[in-house]
Amino acid sequence: MRPNDSKLTPDIVHSHAQKLLAQVLPQGELKCRISWDSFLNVFILMSVLKSSLFAVVKQHPFGVSHVTFRLLVERVMPDIQTLENRLVDSFFIPFNREMKRKSYVIAIDTHLDPFYGDRTTSSIVGGKKKQGTQHFYGYATAVLLQRRHRLTVGLIALTKADKPHHIVEKLLQQMTTRGLKISGVVMDAGFDSGDVYALLQRENLPCVVPMQRKGTSKKGRNAMWGWKSGTADTQS
Repeated sequence: MRPNDSKLTPDIVHSHAQKLLAQVLPQGELKCRISWDSFLNVFILMSVLKSSLFAVVKQHPFGVSHVTFRLLVERVMPDIQTLENRLVDSFFIPFNREMKRKSYVIAIDTHLDPFYGDRTTSSIVGGKKKQGTQHFYGYATAVLLQRRHRLTVGLIALTKADKPHHIVEKLLQQMTTRGLKISGVVMDAGFDSGDVYALLQRENLPCVVPMQRKGTSKKGRNAMWGWKSGTADTQS
């Protein structure tokens, strides 16, 4: 076997993540005992450990309480739209001219992280019961695969008002305004919607989406579930 001579180390990954995050969050005067680097490290730990702010600050010696840190976040964090734009801008930093000349098939998906707090909290969305709750922090992503690397190229926070076609439209706009050429879209069954198909037809984008049964009727699209395995046909 070819020896693994990769020089990529945890320190390099951490340093790179910290530099990117510093471009997303505007550096300000924290006016407390925690340094700016430590402030950024809390977010990195939250991401790596998939843990809450409370758990990370309680378990690691940052020198401030979780209450103080939460107040710092509220003071320093930009509004959600600005944060989204800066995060997506950071996704495109690795793209060189050659990569931007190519076109890509994009995979779009939604993600729901369980929420157990006050249901009136802003930015909480509903969904099918999972892990003991029907309330979630929701976000949607667009990704592509390039040379065995998975690159995120779109990100939006979900709201209660977002329909599947709204999600697709917002993500497509994020990518195209940054010069990414899209040749097709892959999505899960949650995007099986006439409004989604109409949007993609207007954009002249082919797509692959698993279809779902609609109701109990055996007519229309539901008739396809009576086809023999291996059957290929069209359905309007």
